[in-house]
Amino acid sequence: EFESIILNIHFISYFVRFRDFVKVLTIGEVESDSKRTRKRALPPKFVRLQGHTLAETVSFVLPCSHKWKIGLVSKDGKLYLKEGWPEFVKHYQLSYGYMLKFTYGGRSKFNTSIYDTSTCEIDYTRMSKKAKAENHTTKNWKQSRHVGAYNTYEGTKAYEEASRFPSKHPVFRRILRTDKCHRYKQQLPEQFIRSYLEPKTQQVTLKVGTKQWTVTLLNCSSGFSFCAGWSKFLAANSLCTGDACVFEVLKRKPAKLRVTIFRNDDV
Repeated sequence: EFESIILNIHFISYFVRFRDFVKVLTIGEVESDSKRTRKRALPPKFVRLQGHTLAETVSFVLPCSHKWKIGLVSKDGKLYLKEGWPEFVKHYQLSYGYMLKFTYGGRSKFNTSIYDTSTCEIDYTRMSKKAKAENHTTKNWKQSRHVGAYNTYEGTKAYEEASRFPSKHPVFRRILRTDKCHRYKQQLPEQFIRSYLEPKTQQVTLKVGTKQWTVTLLNCSSGFSFCAGWSKFLAANSLCTGDACVFEVLKRKPAKLRVTIFRNDDV
């Protein structure tokens, strides 16, 4: 009985010693391309010591009590995150350089904490709200108010490049219309503005390269839009109907956005 107690203590000590690991995310780990699955591997040492205790599906338990089911794939003695991982990345908007701390509690369950590039733990509730806002923004990108114009340019090079543009900042995208009816005003995604900027009429700095322009972000009954200063921004950057812009929020207060332009060369 005494030997049994000693063995149990030894096992518990051994288990605790090798149950934690930290994973710093690489570019491949935050992309959904299945060809990069090999870059989502669990640490070899952890797999060697604890892999035999893991089921085909493991649970990530966040400090906010959210639980995620993540599928594992075994190949050449290694374990890779697969099913459910892209959704997890998208929901918490994980980016290159983020750190995930895993504490294995047995029974295929990991207590998981997320730290951003400043090494501070994220606000899980806020990130969940951001994910919803991003989904809303994506719908706006795919279902523009100007449906006719959008459908016309959906397959263009500008559209495709803007869709693939990577960023560690909150972003929204727009295909521009610069005819007489639209050159003085640009409608903006309401939920995005409420989530990432102050939802009020204010001056916003738009940055393209090293140059900057000031435009008015107007809050009215019809939603949010760029108005005063917008036509000057279009003219200064020679923007035309069908061009695509990606707007990245660099600063909330005072509002500052970086704009990346993709020209519509398919005209």
